[in-house]
Amino acid sequence: MIRPLPSEDTQPWYRQFWPWFLILLPASVVVAGLTTLVLANRHADDLVVDDYYKDGLAINRKLEKQQRADQQGISVNPQNEEWTKFWDDFKKEQNLPHFRFFTDLGG
Repeated sequence: MIRPLPSEDTQPWYRQFWPWFLILLPASVVVAGLTTLVLANRHADDLVVDDYYKDGLAINRKLEKQQRADQQGISVNPQNEEWTKFWDDFKKEQNLPHFRFFTDLGG
């Protein structure tokens, strides 16, 4: 025997499956999008340096300094007085700002 369909819903909408399923689909996309946005901002890859030209010049100066120290037989060590003199002279030649090595910070 076939039962007739009820003419009215027997349950309120929030107790039925399909409204929640249809709400869950776009809600899951919003959550996934926000998660992706947060992860992209928190772990962003900075591929381009703003002042790449200055970084390149600094690398070249450092390499030049090390090559000149090697040519003169000076070991690169901040506790080596010959090295600190060489470094100070190099800074004067290149018009670099004054900087001192602090090898002993203990009291």
